[in-house]
Amino acid sequence: MYGTPSGGIQQEEKAEFGSAIAGGMTSRGSDMTGRTPMEVELRDTRFHQALLGEWFGTTAFVFFLVLSIMTADGDPVRIGLVAGLSFFCLVYMLASVSAAHFNPAVTFGMWASRRITGLRAACYVLFQLLGAMTGAALAQSVSRSMFRGVNGGVNALASGVSTGSAFWIELLGTLFLVMAVLAASDSELGAQWPYRRVLIPMEVGFTIFLAHVVLIPFTGCSINPARSFGTAVVGHYWRQHWVWWVAPFVGALTASLLYSVVFFANEAPKEEFSVEEGRREEGKSGVGRMFSRTRGEQGNRVGTDRSGVGGMSTSSG
Repeated sequence: MYGTPSGGIQQEEKAEFGSAIAGGMTSRGSDMTGRTPMEVELRDTRFHQALLGEWFGTTAFVFFLVLSIMTADGDPVRIGLVAGLSFFCLVYMLASVSAAHFNPAVTFGMWASRRITGLRAACYVLFQLLGAMTGAALAQSVSRSMFRGVNGGVNALASGVSTGSAFWIELLGTLFLVMAVLAASDSELGAQWPYRRVLIPMEVGFTIFLAHVVLIPFTGCSINPARSFGTAVVGHYWRQHWVWWVAPFVGALTASLLYSVVFFANEAPKEEFSVEEGRREEGKSGVGRMFSRTRGEQGNRVGTDRSGVGGMSTSSG
């Protein structure tokens, strides 16, 4: 899942522009075409396919989730299973098309980690919101009375849960999800342990399942602004709606910084250092080595295809 399968378009941009590509963020080289990287992306049919993939995937996820809320009598395990299994299936189905974000918080975290372009992030969020509204409307069309009986499946604070508590647990839930996504979409880890690629849909599905089982009794479990927005639009319920946007985005940003600064550094074994490097590194802490040694390596790595799901997909969106 997750990330953007932009390896193909990035390779094309490298060939066309001779440009330096950083996680989908490109800069023009000495090309003679006069076209900017944004124009290349906009003209690529796979980019438009990716947008439709995000719309379709978010539609399906919200549709199945709301139907489960309508029929589960508040059972968090049943709702969590539907959420996790639907993501599991959708990742297998659409990871090679759009990398299967289906969540503005995930898209924001990937953009903050410089794995996708700002243009792709903005367009993904727009189509995710449209998909969430479509999914909620389809669920309403199945049974309006049952839909109204659960207020459209909107997120709401449980009795005794304060706004501050809801904000905190939604932030932590989203942080946990985006951390899982960033690890899953790290192609360097995928290259070191190729078997991880097969397990990516399962990893994400279990993460979604766990988050829903734990958070539903408190907030109904958002960790996805599109899911909250779509049900709020169709269900006409906007109370504390800002929580379902701000908390996930803060959680996604925190996860991006945490993974990029703390867990992304991958130091070589000490015996691989030269004597001169060993002298330079002597006395430095792990964080000091990370910033002094790996900054250039990180810059090089983001120039490679790190936006696919653990290397799961290599075609462009």
